[in-house]
Amino acid sequence: MDIAAGDEIGTTFLPTTSHLRGRKRWIIAGSRVKGSVTVNAGAALKLRRDGVSLLAVGVTSVTGEFAEGDLIEVRDEGGRRFARGLTNYGANELLLIKGLHSHEFEIALGSKPYDEVIHRDNMVVDS
Repeated sequence: MDIAAGDEIGTTFLPTTSHLRGRKRWIIAGSRVKGSVTVNAGAALKLRRDGVSLLAVGVTSVTGEFAEGDLIEVRDEGGRRFARGLTNYGANELLLIKGLHSHEFEIALGSKPYDEVIHRDNMVVDS
């Protein structure tokens, strides 16, 4: 009756302006993080500004126990999380390839399944 009378009661939910679709929405909000990587300033800048994939050469440290396909956070040198994504490498593999160029992976790992630690299609950078 109050609504019909024009009273403003209740809660209004406005549509979000986010254009994140299913997979990226799940990455940013829907799953449990298993670990993190810290990246150098150059990598952080490229990820934020250019929306590129995360390469091992920019990784400076690895935290937690996670496997290929797990959701991890990406942190800057100050420890601030600025991205999340699905990793192509487990923590143990990342410890061996952090700081390396992708052409060096085969020497460190015996194979090179991926060039990227996190492909840009599987990552969401905070805005």
